[in-house]
Amino acid sequence: MTTADALAKKIWLSLLLLGSVAFTTPAGEWTIYDDCDFNKNSYADGDSFSIEVKRPSKQEYIFRLYFVDTPESDSRIPERIADQAAYWDISEYQTVYLGEDAATFAKRWLKQSDLRVYTQHKDAMGASTKKRYYAMVQDKNTEEFLSMALVRHGLARIYGMDVKLEDGTSAKSYNRKLAEAEKLAKAEKVGGWMLDKPIGSAVELAEIQMEKAKNSIEHPHRRRVTTPLRVYSLKAPYKAVGVLKIQMEIQLLGPAQPGMIRVRFRPNPERIIEAQCKTVDIKTRALVVLKD
Repeated sequence: MTTADALAKKIWLSLLLLGSVAFTTPAGEWTIYDDCDFNKNSYADGDSFSIEVKRPSKQEYIFRLYFVDTPESDSRIPERIADQAAYWDISEYQTVYLGEDAATFAKRWLKQSDLRVYTQHKDAMGASTKKRYYAMVQDKNTEEFLSMALVRHGLARIYGMDVKLEDGTSAKSYNRKLAEAEKLAKAEKVGGWMLDKPIGSAVELAEIQMEKAKNSIEHPHRRRVTTPLRVYSLKAPYKAVGVLKIQMEIQLLGPAQPGMIRVRFRPNPERIIEAQCKTVDIKTRALVVLKD
């Protein structure tokens, strides 16, 4: 090793100890970010989110997890949703709802954890104009990786790249650990593994789910919101259009999309709006039944 090479390596190691290495990291080497926080004000889903690195200078990165793929939480990529639905053997509607659950879980995990990020700054591409990088994200206190936590809770499919971890663990070995976590999730029926399986064609499934929705809502059809209730567009069932506040009165109009119920409400005395919300949310978030 030349004197220049030795000096370069010494500088790189010093930066690593400070908690960050810039893009001059040698190809294939891992950058470790120890002093960083989840940016809760930026867009995030189950496997892609924004992290703010504090040292040596403040910088924001969008990271995409290695080894896993969480369901889409909207309908922008129907082909991907269909592929994910097939993995869990569930409907595409259920897949989008599962994606929302995965995003909620990941956000909570990221907020509560003392984060450490490992990345090689490999381009993860994506729909955003901002660049994303593949990463392993770990809770320093428990040494748990977010990818493992998502699989263990049935919220992500094993879907990765052939990359050796920073500590030398092979991709094959880590995938084997993920498979063990997924086996437990299946046995305990958590996340996507607890959902009802589709029966027959998509049309038959829709009819079955609409009938279940019809039978699950009892008369009378007026209720009061007891926990903030998310409502969705009638034209775009995956698109949330607002959240109804506690104490707001709603009228249940009958089944809408599979797993959804059509509702009517007044955001103010002069305006009446119709939308839809999840049948399961009506059962848990609008518990007060009003008499006509």
